[in-house]
Amino acid sequence: MTAFIVRVPATLANLGSCFHCLGLALSLYNTYRLETLPSISGQQTALPILITNLGSQGYAPASDDLFCRAFCLPFERRGLSLPSVRVQMSLEIPDDSGLGSRTAAAVGGLLGANRYLKKKQLAFDMDELILLAMELAADLHADTVAAALLGGLAVAVVQDRKVYTTAMPLPGELKVIIFRPTFTMGRCEEQRPVSAWYSRTDATSYTSRIALLLSALQTGQYHLLASTMQDQLRPPFQPLWPLTVAALTEEAMAAGAHGACFLDHASTLFALASHSYDRIISAIQARAHTLKLAGSCQLLPIENRGASTHPVSLSLPQVAHQRAV
Repeated sequence: MTAFIVRVPATLANLGSCFHCLGLALSLYNTYRLETLPSISGQQTALPILITNLGSQGYAPASDDLFCRAFCLPFERRGLSLPSVRVQMSLEIPDDSGLGSRTAAAVGGLLGANRYLKKKQLAFDMDELILLAMELAADLHADTVAAALLGGLAVAVVQDRKVYTTAMPLPGELKVIIFRPTFTMGRCEEQRPVSAWYSRTDATSYTSRIALLLSALQTGQYHLLASTMQDQLRPPFQPLWPLTVAALTEEAMAAGAHGACFLDHASTLFALASHSYDRIISAIQARAHTLKLAGSCQLLPIENRGASTHPVSLSLPQVAHQRAV
């Protein structure tokens, strides 16, 4: 028997003006431990899932199912039967938070399968893994998949089934502060569609902000980040939410954050800072308290290495949940 660990970082997308253009990897992880089981002659191969150490988020069926589909897809494409595998999941990335829990599940499953295929010299390369991930679900985008795989600040362009991707490591002092309310404030359904037409001024404004963000991060001119993280492209939140968004982002920046915005389709505040981390967290929490908004802050370094796999010993921790797929 063999066993190995697949470790996948959380990711951010839609960094203000960077609408599905850039992905950022964070030091918060979903970990998947895969163990090969002895094959049983005459029995159909199954994929038993042993769920342990899920933390405060509990059992996440959606991410679990996506992991399984991702694990199966590479074998299907290579025309191979599935190995008999036991999987244990330690999930730190919360669902529905804008932090890439579904991306982590897909990347974890694909990398797990790819490790088996590598022994047969049938492994998929990085570009192929990005395309496979995007096939699994419509909400998985190349930028966040690339960030999870490569780490740092990643950009990926898909054209005619070919992927062009690169990732830039960011300096250690630049960290992300996350504020997550205890509830999710979605967008108004009637306002959800985004216009398909924009003026030349709109297009120039957004491409300029993306270029400015990349230049500011590369040169360390963090004071330029505030304008790059303003988002006027996507539809507004529910009616009363913009006042809260403005209050919290302004409070974060007044306390020392270089830029702040809310993540797409989630109520999570995201702020970039290179100093005064405790002061920024205290300011956000104090303003949230005055707004009667319950939630919690978390300081996360940027993950510059991306997802990883490595062998482990075969000793198993205590099982908390079991499900056969």
